[in-house]
Amino acid sequence: MEPTSLAPVAEGERIGAIDTTRGFALLGILVVNMQYFGEPFGTAIDHVPPRGGTTLDVGAFYIEKVLCEGKFYPLFSLLFGVGLAVQWSRAAARGRGFLAPGFRRLGALAVMGMAHGLLLWYGDILFVYATAGVWLLLMVWARARTLVLTAVPVYLWGTLLATLMGLLMVAGGQGHPPGTDSAERGPAPAAALAPDGE
Repeated sequence: MEPTSLAPVAEGERIGAIDTTRGFALLGILVVNMQYFGEPFGTAIDHVPPRGGTTLDVGAFYIEKVLCEGKFYPLFSLLFGVGLAVQWSRAAARGRGFLAPGFRRLGALAVMGMAHGLLLWYGDILFVYATAGVWLLLMVWARARTLVLTAVPVYLWGTLLATLMGLLMVAGGQGHPPGTDSAERGPAPAAALAPDGE
């Protein structure tokens, strides 16, 4: 039988659970992007609530950080990997290789991501997904031991970078609790500046 060519998924072949979960994750990412659209980048990436905020502000801040950034981002990334796995398995079932079309698709994704990031908005994620996808395709036939030996250093490296970024933000003055910045405390009272006995 002549292998069929790869094409967009037909309506009857779609996996409803994956599509629904992807849409759910996108709604959470939309909440994060709304903050990035409306605030300066330095404020949007701050890891403590805004100074002088109400209880509602603080609650919304942690919901966005913990739930939206902490859960929906990883969920969407996981689904990206699942999507590649589904494409690869369907190509194998049809007797076709997936490397060439996979790299073409990731190349198109990278171009779209670069265009979006350079021309529309700096917060594009498509280029990052395309880069990660290349590594996924290169590791698709790797044994479990190879995957573990690759994943652990990558995870530790990412954790180290995130920790260093947090330390740099604190050293740069971001993330200090209210009342700890000298500029926020304001000038010292005159009585405290006056010499003893005056």
